[in-house]
Amino acid sequence: MRPTSHKKSFPANSGRKRFPHLLLRALVALLLFLPGVALPTQASYSQQLATGEYELKAVYLYNFLHFVQWPSELHEKESTFIIGVVGESPFGDAFDLLRQGLQQQKQQGISVIYFGPYRKNMDLGRCHLLFVSSSEHRNFQTILASLKGTPVLTVGDHEDFLASGGMINLVRYKEKLRWEVNRAPVRQTGLRFEAKLLDIATQIVDLPAPRNSERPEE
Repeated sequence: MRPTSHKKSFPANSGRKRFPHLLLRALVALLLFLPGVALPTQASYSQQLATGEYELKAVYLYNFLHFVQWPSELHEKESTFIIGVVGESPFGDAFDLLRQGLQQQKQQGISVIYFGPYRKNMDLGRCHLLFVSSSEHRNFQTILASLKGTPVLTVGDHEDFLASGGMINLVRYKEKLRWEVNRAPVRQTGLRFEAKLLDIATQIVDLPAPRNSERPEE
């Protein structure tokens, strides 16, 4: 069961309600971050405005997966990317719209797991990418420590996410959605980011996991 988002924390996407077909076209047009194609930052400002914040972020999450090299062939052989969301999901029906766009473009599909609020012993390692909602701010360190050494790409959109041990943090930069990268946890998992992902990051840091964050006992 999907948790209900707080309207204060996550702006309403009025454009989705008024222009659903325009939004879907914008999402498809924003699938630019595939190998050999343009990067998402080159999407026009008008395209970004036409798309709600979390519809756009859903596209970015999908696109990030194409610029990560996995330490084993396990993920590469799977036909569907698995994206997990822990905490209150701010995405609404964004992933459903993205799935439609991917089907139209005949791109690799996605499966989304909504874990809900964090609980001890959650199996968060069964996805390729885990988005940690800002609603779990107080649990950032615990969640990320539980994935230490696990080849799962962790993404958030909170100012404390990287310092807590996250890998990619989505930020607003010059009126566009961009990202910043923490390379320390990436190296610990064996994941490798391709150059394009790093070249356009607004900031690249090497922040070790906080000393008081330890991987929970099994």
